Amino acid sequence: MAAWQAAKHGTRVVLFDSNARPGKKLLITGSGRCNLSNTKCAPERYTCDESDFLSRAWAEFSQADLVNLLGELGIPLYATDDGWYYPLSNSAANVAEILIELLVAAGVEFVPESRVVQISPAGYGFKVYCGNKEKPVYVDSLVVASGGKAYPQTGSDGSLFPIIRGLGHRILPTRPALAPVLLEGGTTSLLKGVRLDAGCMLVKNEKVVESTVGNVIFTEWGMNGPGVMDLSHWIEKPEQEDYRLVVNFLPGKESLLFDFLQQGAQNGLSTRAVLLGLLPEKVVSWAMDGLDIEPNQLAGDLSPEQANTLARKLTSTSLKVLGVKGYSHAQCSTGGVAVSEVNGSTMESKIVPGIFFAGEVLNVNGPCGGYNLHWALTSGRIAGRGAALRGKMSSLD
Repeated sequence: MAAWQAAKHGTRVVLFDSNARPGKKLLITGSGRCNLSNTKCAPERYTCDESDFLSRAWAEFSQADLVNLLGELGIPLYATDDGWYYPLSNSAANVAEILIELLVAAGVEFVPESRVVQISPAGYGFKVYCGNKEKPVYVDSLVVASGGKAYPQTGSDGSLFPIIRGLGHRILPTRPALAPVLLEGGTTSLLKGVRLDAGCMLVKNEKVVESTVGNVIFTEWGMNGPGVMDLSHWIEKPEQEDYRLVVNFLPGKESLLFDFLQQGAQNGLSTRAVLLGLLPEKVVSWAMDGLDIEPNQLAGDLSPEQANTLARKLTSTSLKVLGVKGYSHAQCSTGGVAVSEVNGSTMESKIVPGIFFAGEVLNVNGPCGGYNLHWALTSGRIAGRGAALRGKMSSLD
């Protein structure tokens, strides 16, 4: 997006990519469907190190602006019932191909399989050195959109962070974000394969950190899915802190349990049959296990104590957090370039004029559902425009 935007302003643009072809990371977004945005995208849905940074960015280019622009570029979107935007083609590969054709049509020059190893200020601009090139390339402006550390197999490995730090920028510690969570004990292995909407509350040293409601998947090692991945970036040094994940299998439906038990008692149903009307069979078997409730025990025979114990297990099971899966399994990473050192209206560095940033290289993190790709495209558009305007100023000098 940054390269196309800069080229549309009439400037010469050179695109360095460590891969043979641009868009490698884009291909895996949205499980191959390319979740480009969300109807709820707004500054308050993200976390970063300066509160008003994102507000300035949104003032330059709003959520509606991005949706309209993509439509004009031949990538019309549709929104699911929960607000997730996808291309009508439902294909990340199609989106990548269209964007590449747009870059070619705009005259962007590609330098594939080129890993930047040094950036040196030179007069008004910079010299960019690549590992496989003998001579540097001189540029008036430079947009850094190298990603963070998530999915290093796509080339996004954080290798530019030391170079950016060497130019004077503060690089905040990185951690996997939107990653599966590792949990202790056999609970999740008993529920392996269960997928449902659940409430998840992260507790650190007996204090609530954050809570979500969303789809989760139980595995032999822990939990996956948006409902728990949205909490993963808060988990720091789990070997030193006591993190617990409190799971609610009936979010927003807690009172239904007692209503169903009462109705089931009137209909002569067993407790198990009542629960099967609310939850998957594996969850029902797990919930009743260890509670001294016989499989065929009638709902009407449950004591108040048994009913309350069952309700607590289904709405507030506490699991010890061991950590999160690494960068290779994370959708994005937190940390990176501190946004307090970047102009939110232009994405230009406040430390090194002429360097612009876009996407995950910045310390901006959003939840699952298209938020982070939306941020990459939005910041890319702003950065590309800013870099092009600076280049034009250089040509006028």
